[in-house]
Amino acid sequence: DTLNWLKDQMHLFKKEDELNDIWDKVPNNDGVYLVPAFVGLSVPWWSNHAKASICGLSRSHTYNHVLRAGLESIVYQIFDAAATLMYDSQQKLNVDGGAVFNEGLLQFLSDILNMEVGVSLHCDLSAMGAYEIARTRLLSKEKLINVQKTYYPNMSKEDRIKNIEGWHYAVEGVLAMSEKER
Repeated sequence: DTLNWLKDQMHLFKKEDELNDIWDKVPNNDGVYLVPAFVGLSVPWWSNHAKASICGLSRSHTYNHVLRAGLESIVYQIFDAAATLMYDSQQKLNVDGGAVFNEGLLQFLSDILNMEVGVSLHCDLSAMGAYEIARTRLLSKEKLINVQKTYYPNMSKEDRIKNIEGWHYAVEGVLAMSEKER
């Protein structure tokens, strides 16, 4: 939904493949965070009243910073959900879907989660993933999903913490505004 908004409403890009090199255009978010609360916030925040916000902008920032913040917001939401489920960084996350074509996004996901991220040979395995979870829990530990490429975390602990804290400050600001407007 975030990328659709950036593309269709904000007209910041036309095709998803334009987002692949955003990681080279801006080497970090430079303090810009997009909290995509277009229909509220879910896990772990649970606020139906929250509204989307772009935080940390200055005159030196460009639309590339906003695009990067939009991509990063996907990762931060995954991080929040994984942290709520008490994930272990010794685990490995296997991903599929349209995002697998953005290598920078997958590397950032690996960095923020501080875990290996594997990309499947097949790009849409949602149903297979549900089956895989049930099968490995009930029957066998052997995995059926074949991994094509693996990303390994290479972000420093300090940078990871700084990014996650920045995201949480941005979310807390959105939550504070939603409480004020109630």
